Amino acid sequence: MDYGAEALSDTLNAARASGIATIGAGMTLGSASRRVLIEAGGLRIAFLGYSDVNPVGFVATPGSPGTAKADVEAIAHAVRAAKRAADLVVCWFHWGVELERSPNERQQQFAAAALQAGAKVVLGAHPHVLGAVERRARHSIVAWTLGNFVFPSGQPATLQTAILRVTSPRRVSSASSDPGNRRSSSGACSLERITAERRCNAPDRRERSMLFPCDKEDAQCLSCS
Repeated sequence: MDYGAEALSDTLNAARASGIATIGAGMTLGSASRRVLIEAGGLRIAFLGYSDVNPVGFVATPGSPGTAKADVEAIAHAVRAAKRAADLVVCWFHWGVELERSPNERQQQFAAAALQAGAKVVLGAHPHVLGAVERRARHSIVAWTLGNFVFPSGQPATLQTAILRVTSPRRVSSASSDPGNRRSSSGACSLERITAERRCNAPDRRERSMLFPCDKEDAQCLSCS
């Protein structure tokens, strides 16, 4: 919404034309709040998106475009509904304070609402810096801020970013209506945070926009079992 409703519409259309599903923003509140279901690796994964950083005019309404505003009750209701349709629920949040690696009270509240309603993975963005990845409950994780993926880095603190790789097994679940084909993500899961950085002083402009993996020792492996 930085450039208005027309730019938002163009962005959504361009993403969808490229086969990229979108969450967290839309031309109405209903479309902004709508979950996306993706089948991969034998699992149905539901994605939901919310924003807690909403300048005036950014929040979607039933008749106007914008973002899905983060709200504890709305999050809990949507996650519970998504859990009935999917094996695994992932919540993305645009939240926090720029350049702050540690979560504030509001981030804690929204993460708790998602996890208590049944989400297994909670992801965050907006602070522009790389933060912690935590196991907040059994078999569940929160990545408070993954840094900048495709975004110009204006200062050293924002140069490091990460790609989070989460692995979840297939097991029996009530998510499928077919008793013989039910799955679950309730077993152990593992994840790896692969850190990378930008070389903003590189002479080649193309190189300045690329991500370069850090040393392998910088990879952070965690277990959610």
